[in-house]
Order: sequence, then structure tokens, then C-alpha cells
Amino acid sequence: MGNQDTAEIIDEIRQRLEAVNRLFHELLDGQGPDVSDVHGSSFHERAYPTEENAFLSSKDNVPIAGFRDSRYDEAVLRALAPAHGVLPAIEQMIALRNMRFPNSRPRYWGVVNFAQHSAERRLYLFDVVEEKVKSYLCSHGIGSEGPDDDGIAEKFSNNSGSKCTSLGIYRCAETYTGSNGYSMRLDGLEYTNSNARKRFIVMHGAHYVSKQYANRHGRIGRSEGCPALAHKHSTRVIDQLKFGSFLNHWNG
Repeated sequence: MGNQDTAEIIDEIRQRLEAVNRLFHELLDGQGPDVSDVHGSSFHERAYPTEENAFLSSKDNVPIAGFRDSRYDEAVLRALAPAHGVLPAIEQMIALRNMRFPNSRPRYWGVVNFAQHSAERRLYLFDVVEEKVKSYLCSHGIGSEGPDDDGIAEKFSNNSGSKCTSLGIYRCAETYTGSNGYSMRLDGLEYTNSNARKRFIVMHGAHYVSKQYANRHGRIGRSEGCPALAHKHSTRVIDQLKFGSFLNHWNG
């Protein structure tokens, strides 16, 4: 097989993958065809929970019975958030969910408080089923850091090429494996982060996100705008958030 044949095959595979990804995104947004599985439930129903299938279990994508009333998850989130100083960010997500996705019942909700130093565990992951919060290190974009190189995000942008973190609420979407390993695409839901998919702002693991790196440099490393996590946590967190959870990049 010649180099030209190999290049043509690779290009065809790339085009097919892009077509599948476009269809996948349309289905998540409810704009594509109603693709049903053998059990009769549509792809869109299984990807994003409805009141009929309630919470989605991150372990095997099997619905968890109960908790169909939004007042339950709201009460849990509001009870847990104050201890971590992120109640306003939670209120923003609740309001957006109720207005734009009233039937969505994600088990996991995430807030990254970019007002905190990057060496602090500033990604807060809320589990409304077990009523617990776990926190993780999370990077900001190199374009967001000031001239002091001190681990504090000072500038935020939605512009391509800025290498900045974009503030605002995201909906966690599909996963893929790329140059940064297992990763998750993010869809920005506000004018401050509407270019997230076009900018390839995704959640992924990174070697520069660790306590050891912070101890050596006084901060963790910076991304090009992505919320990068430590490799040892990234797969689990991505699997918990994927296909419909909400994530708020907040500067509290």
C-alpha cells in the first residue's frame, strides 16, 4: 500500500469520525433524528436524563430510581455548597437548569472557583445522591495568568487564541481519546463561554497538575484554557460528569 493510499484511508476515517461527532452532538441537543435502541428508548433520552429516567448512574449509565423532583437535588446542593464557599455558583447552575433544561437530573455537579490559587483544590464535585463533595486540583489557561506568574487567574476570555479560561456554565458532553488521553468535550451555555467547543476547551488529565508540581513551582501548570486535572483523578471525574452534568467556571 502506497503513502497516497494510506493518506486517503486516514482522510476518509477522519471525515467519518467528524460526521459521527456532528450527529452525536445534534442528538445530545435534541436536534437529530430519534435513534432508538432495542429497549425502545431514544439515544437522546439515554444521554441526558429526563424525569422519566431520573438520575443517570456514572458507573454503567443505568438510571437510578427516584429523585425525580428537582427540589431534592436543589436542597442537597444548597446544603453542601456554603461549606466550600460556592453557593452563588450553585444558585447560577440551578437557575440555568430550571430555565433551560427543566427535566435534567444529573447526579454530579461541578464548580471550579478560579478565585482560588491553582495549588488549592478548587474543583468541587457535588454528588447529590450520596450528598458528598470531593475537591480536586484544576488548571487555568496560561493566558489567564498575570505577569507575576503566581498561580492566580486574573484574565478570562471567550476568544479563540487567547489561551484563557472562559467563565460560565458548561454542559458536559461526549468523551474521546486524543493527544491528552481520555478527554471530555464541554459545551458553553453562556455568552462568556459560547466558543468552548470551537476552541477545543475540554476536560483532560495533565502531568503538570499535581501536588508535587505545585510544591516545586509554587503553583500547578497551566493549560491553553482547558480545566485539566491530575491523571490519577481525571478518568473518574470525567466519567462522573459526562453526558449531561453541569460545570461552572466561576470567579468567586
